[in-house]
This record gives sequence, structure tokens and C-alpha cells, in this order.
Amino acid sequence: MSCDYQRGRIWDGMTDWYNHHVPASTRETIKDTIQDFVKNWIENTLDEEGKRIMRESRRRPQSLGRKPRTAIKAQDRGASIEKKGGKTRRTAPPAIERHIIVDPPFEEIYTQAKKIIAPNHVHWTEEQRAQMSEKMRHLLHWMHVHGETPDADPIHGKHGLPRISSQAAYAAVYDCLVANNVKIKSSFESIQDAIWADKTLDDDDKHELSHLLEQLEIEMNKKQNASAEQKEEILIRIREIAPFAYEMICRKYPQLETLIPT
Repeated sequence: MSCDYQRGRIWDGMTDWYNHHVPASTRETIKDTIQDFVKNWIENTLDEEGKRIMRESRRRPQSLGRKPRTAIKAQDRGASIEKKGGKTRRTAPPAIERHIIVDPPFEEIYTQAKKIIAPNHVHWTEEQRAQMSEKMRHLLHWMHVHGETPDADPIHGKHGLPRISSQAAYAAVYDCLVANNVKIKSSFESIQDAIWADKTLDDDDKHELSHLLEQLEIEMNKKQNASAEQKEEILIRIREIAPFAYEMICRKYPQLETLIPT
């Protein structure tokens, strides 16, 4: 499946959560300030490279983002032709209320950031690369858990990550939500970071462990409806791949240790 398709699945999975948990005033603020946020984010986050690519983008004007979808105007639908008393007259079409279909802002933030970053051949520092991938992982973990789409993976390449321009675009979404006080922090973040920082694990193992953490958090969020058998199966697999990650989980949630036979 394509990266775009998988990203769309993640965005769609988060729509209900976003509309239900994020106040309307915050949603409007985010939507109305996306262009300025993205431009400032690139300049401030990417330092001198960000300032350079924004200067070049200003010299090379481009259409940012997508226009909101609107209902077709009544007059554009075409009026019917009616004959009466030997005369032909054009009847007015029925009145149709014009409205804007509002989507969550994730794709617009992502698209605007990538449209500026991708063609400008950014000279990334190792620190920037690490920062972009970390924010992307945190964003996708949060969206996988609350959108319950843990199998949606917008990745490719040998490292199980999208291109760095895509990682940066995900990071822009993450920072925009955080800047507007949308609570996206997970209690598993420190464990996820430790897994990706570990030098003994290969990329496939890190990727599988990330998904296992997401599945565990989904089960724990079910509270009394959680499946003890499902949590046990997840924990056993985590222990097989990375005993240190299992120990970190048990230190954080001692009650989980009792699920695994010694």
C-alpha cells in the first residue's frame, strides 16, 4: 500500500477523536494559522537551512495547501428551460446553501511543510534527523492508539521510515498540535525512545516493538474491558525481543508483571 494511502487511513482514524476531544475554538485557530505556522516552523526549527529555503520559496511563489472544498453554487448547476404560452423562459434553480467541508488539519499541515521542504535539498544535521524521526514516531504512536489504526504504516526504505522530508512534515504536525495545547503525550514515550536508541536491535525489531507498545496501550485504555490474555501475549513477545523494554514496562506498570508466568 502507498504511503499516501496509509497516511490517509491514519488521518481518517483520528477524525472522530480530534473533533470530540479538541475544542472547536482550538480547531479553528489551528486551521486559520496553518500557513504562518508552517513558515515560522521551518525557519525556526531548521535554523539557517530553514531560513535559506524560506528565502528561496519567497523568490519562487507557490500555491500552499489545498483550497477548502465548497458546495457547487446554485447558479452553476444550470437552470431548467420551461415553455409557457409560446414563450421560453429560464427558471431559477433551487436555492442550495453554500458550505465548506472542514477536515482535520493534519494533511494540510503535512502537505504545506513537505511542499516547501522537499524540493529544496536541505542539508540535514544528524541532530535534526533524530529530532524529526522522534517527533514523527511520537505522533504516529498517539494516532495509532487513539485512532486504533496500528497497522497503518506510511513507511518505506531499509530503515522503516519515510523520506526525511516526510518525517519533517509529520514533525510539523506534531509541533503544531503541541503548540495549540492538544495533549498527545503517551506514557510509553520514554520506552519507545529507549527502543529506538538501542544499538543491539535491528530496524525490524524496533518497528515491531513500536507496534507492540501501541497494541499494549490500546488494551490498557480499555480498562475493565481489556483482555488479560491479549496483554500477556503482547508482553511475552516484547520480552522475547527486548528484555530491557519489558523491564521498563513492568517498572512503570508493576501490575502487568503478574500476567506473565515466572
